[in-house]
Amino acid sequence: MNPALTSILLLALSSSVMSAAQLRIIAEFFTLAAFIGFSIFYLREPMTLNYLVSFGLVLGAVYFAFWNEGPAMKLPLFRAKQSKS
Repeated sequence: MNPALTSILLLALSSSVMSAAQLRIIAEFFTLAAFIGFSIFYLREPMTLNYLVSFGLVLGAVYFAFWNEGPAMKLPLFRAKQSKS
């Protein structure tokens, strides 16, 4: 299935649970994980240090995307605006 179509379907199905940015980051993580498995086991390409570091950074992006109480959330610039009722 086309990765763009997969992302659109994920967004449509679960946008009420996660934000669009969270869905995109988690989709990239799963796509990368599947491709790493494919390249190691089917293409027999070696896993090098730069690939491991890159995958670790994407995993870090997933962690920070779902981390609700991080230091950035305490800054007024990143705080969600609340409507005045």
